[in-house]
Amino acid sequence: MNVQKWMGAAILVCGSGLLGQEAAVTIPAQISMAPELGGAFQTNGSFTEGGAFLVAPLIQTPGGANGDGASVLFFQSQYSFVSGDGFGASLGLAYRASLGERGAGLLSEGAVFGVNLFSDLRRTAADHQFWQLGVGLEADSRFVSVRANGYIPMSERKQLGYRVYAGNYWRQTATPTSYSDAVVSYYDLWNVYEEPMGGWDLEVGIRPPGLEQLTNVQLLLGYGRLEAESGALGAEIEGWRLGVEWRPVPAVALSVMWLEDQRYRGENWIAGLRMTLPLGDRQALKDAFTFQRSTVKQRMTQPVVRQAPAIQMTRTAARSETELHASRFEWGENVVYGYWVNRVTHKEGYEVIHHHVVYEPGAGVSLDLLPASQLVHHRSYESAVAAGMKAGSLFAETNGSIRESSSFYGSYENSSSTFWIFGVFMLDLDLVSSISSLLNRGRSFSDL
Repeated sequence: MNVQKWMGAAILVCGSGLLGQEAAVTIPAQISMAPELGGAFQTNGSFTEGGAFLVAPLIQTPGGANGDGASVLFFQSQYSFVSGDGFGASLGLAYRASLGERGAGLLSEGAVFGVNLFSDLRRTAADHQFWQLGVGLEADSRFVSVRANGYIPMSERKQLGYRVYAGNYWRQTATPTSYSDAVVSYYDLWNVYEEPMGGWDLEVGIRPPGLEQLTNVQLLLGYGRLEAESGALGAEIEGWRLGVEWRPVPAVALSVMWLEDQRYRGENWIAGLRMTLPLGDRQALKDAFTFQRSTVKQRMTQPVVRQAPAIQMTRTAARSETELHASRFEWGENVVYGYWVNRVTHKEGYEVIHHHVVYEPGAGVSLDLLPASQLVHHRSYESAVAAGMKAGSLFAETNGSIRESSSFYGSYENSSSTFWIFGVFMLDLDLVSSISSLLNRGRSFSDL
């Protein structure tokens, strides 16, 4: 759907609010909140989200003529969909209280402070259901507004599928004076999960003095951090957000946002449209599409702003099982034998080295960090296995007497990519600790 057409249509509907018209300021004598029905839509081509919301007051106190002492308790329900990835729903309570006018400047229209609590639901395309608790704080004045939201997952990750890495390598070399035969096969199983991300975001809005007399423009600066509920390596989103929001009329808000971390919405930008319609009052509906400068009293009754969908999802993977079968035999003038054969099965809980970072497979890793299932090509894998076998042969020759077996695994890195290599070597007990220490520092087989 063309974003420009959406925005153009909204501007035409709200033509009376064009930039440059003198604002007819209407400040209500007392604060009064009416039920409102609204909708929101945001997209950047890679990500599309939309939905509807309902806001209704439960208890409200009008306060004095200057806005001092006014308060409102209201509920807000929201339904949203994400293109290709299910839907979400939220139900929350919000409380706001006002501070009356305090002379000129920042508090010339007073201030509003608020707190909110939400329960969020997300059902994904895989028919998995996730719950989340959301909390928020707000503060608003004539020129500056601040909001902060926290997102607390209440559901654990759920298995989405699995990824398998499997292959084999065989090489036979013969010369008049030596003979070598090597066979390696491996099977590596990773469970793939989808899980909610918890975290927080903070946003500051600035309404430039002077410009706010002509049109309702707000400059937005924010920062946020989200991470997978399981703490999986690489499964986090963090960065700055910079944008602008324009309200040509009170009922319509157009926004464009730049995002430092494109993993949040698939791109480094996103554009949005939000519309709010008052219910039960024909004059209020007419006023909603008539330009007037936004005041603190009016904004006190606006819906709570949170991320949409409220629950951010990510995909992670954790090793479930690994099997390795390896054997090698060498004969020549200088080598009596270099034969090793073993089979090992690893379960969750073993340390794995990935891109020189040690992590626990039980916690997992972002699916984006794992290579595609068919990434390990024969030639690259051959060179990696050869390096691992060379190390194993050298260990056996250096040790002299084989008394104990030890299994470990690491990564082999060449000029283009990092490949998973697993080694099972017959080692002397004295060498086991030094090798484990070397691997835990994130070294590859080429460093041995």
